[in-house]
Amino acid sequence: GNNYQMKLDISHMLLGSRSQTSVGQPGPQGLQPKRFGDKYKQEVAAHFERDKGLVVFSANSTPQPLQVAAQDRLSLFAQLAALLAGSPELRQAGQQLSFQIVSSKSAEVWTFQVGQSEVLNLPMGQLSALKVSRLPLQNHDQTADMWLSPAQGYLPVKVRIAQSNGDMLEQSLRKVVGQ
Repeated sequence: GNNYQMKLDISHMLLGSRSQTSVGQPGPQGLQPKRFGDKYKQEVAAHFERDKGLVVFSANSTPQPLQVAAQDRLSLFAQLAALLAGSPELRQAGQQLSFQIVSSKSAEVWTFQVGQSEVLNLPMGQLSALKVSRLPLQNHDQTADMWLSPAQGYLPVKVRIAQSNGDMLEQSLRKVVGQ
């Protein structure tokens, strides 16, 4: 339709739960988020004010200029999938894609580099997937590796996010429902 809505819920027995949401609409550059929410104890959000060219944050961070193809930390997964599915030339190892990524408190340009295809052993079985990694700008930046499967429309089948302190989150596809 004219809108999209995404939600990611993460829960851990010792660490509690966290929920992220992204709502927006499709546009000429792909997904155009309107609001990104991140809830851990309490929710903070980023609002994409395209008519003003700004990202405004509920956490009292300074508003930042909004780039045309900006994504939030959740919509980026679907945007990368769409870019790779629709542009075979971007699937070549070494290709780089850069766009502004908005969190609930900041906005910065992230660059992703396409790697090699790998065969993954996942809970749902073996799948071939293309590895795409965020190239951190500084040593303390969060890293993100995603394995995008052609058989699943280049949506991520495995995601690994690591903090500079060693904390890591890894998610793997267990099953596909509704196919």
